[in-house]
Amino acid sequence: MVQQTAPRLQWLDALKGFVMLVVVWSHSMAAPYAGAVGYWFIACYMAVFFFASGMTFHPGGSLGQVAAKRARRLLVPHYLYGAALVLLDLCNIWIKGRENPEAGRKFFGLLYSRYYLYPDGTPNNPQLLPCRDGTLWFLTAMFCASLLAWVYFRLRRRRARVLLVVGYLGATLALDFLPVLLPWSLDTAFLAALLILAGHGWAAVRGRLAPGAKWVLLAVCFAAYTAATLVNTGVNLSIRRYGYDGPASWPSCGVICLAGSLCFALLFELVPLGRVGKVLAWIGRHSMPFLCTQLFFLELFYSIGSKVCANDLITGWISVVGAAGCAAGVAVVFDRLGRRWGVFRLL
Repeated sequence: MVQQTAPRLQWLDALKGFVMLVVVWSHSMAAPYAGAVGYWFIACYMAVFFFASGMTFHPGGSLGQVAAKRARRLLVPHYLYGAALVLLDLCNIWIKGRENPEAGRKFFGLLYSRYYLYPDGTPNNPQLLPCRDGTLWFLTAMFCASLLAWVYFRLRRRRARVLLVVGYLGATLALDFLPVLLPWSLDTAFLAALLILAGHGWAAVRGRLAPGAKWVLLAVCFAAYTAATLVNTGVNLSIRRYGYDGPASWPSCGVICLAGSLCFALLFELVPLGRVGKVLAWIGRHSMPFLCTQLFFLELFYSIGSKVCANDLITGWISVVGAAGCAAGVAVVFDRLGRRWGVFRLL
């Protein structure tokens, strides 16, 4: 989703593909059955995407140029997929002969690009992305975070960069006290920008580390991440929830985001995956259809599966396989259409 500065790394694409499949699984009815083990996989998965994008982040160009490129790659699919999903939802309601007094809110939610209006746990909290478009928040969050990360590279002095990082961290903590969730994840974009910068920094130093040192670092990150997930079981960046304990959750959330991202990055770099890695890399290169269509296909296949099986675990896995397969099909179709119409290359 972010401009590349060097030939693609297959292991990095495979990492993105694996995490995307975990995202699909996490939204299925099969996920709750995994318990603490499942949370270990999902606690940092959105942080991994920001971190991984930082490894190929290209800070060149003016603010206008960078914004235009990011808008093309992130905002165009956000609103095309989003509009299609909202219209499908409205058509379904119309076919069933029901009234839809919340049509305006659905389009407003698409513009606002946030799952809820208020923090999690607020009574009568309006759900702004109810049309199987709840994953689209990530695209606007990445857009804002990319621009914030770009500012860092415009600063030439080290002291100014350090102050900017401190400022972004302070903004993240201060905005956590807001009574509303800001549009386009502006309240969590500062943290996402820091993860992008962390990924960019890791890309600069990883080549200078010996394999043995990377294995040691992987062990340290694994231990720190596992311990943090046992302490903090409530991380969800999409709704600005850094944990269930408020400010007391901030340190462990930071460990989860950074150590977890490094843990997965090192794991995929060091462990050869063979043909499985190639399949995951293909998914990583075609992550947009998987991100944007998964909720629609998950609900579709769960509805079909529940008619023949009452077990949510089995039906949940059926929906995961069906959703992933259909998303892959959409990617193949859009690849072919993109040879003639450029807009499909963005989808």
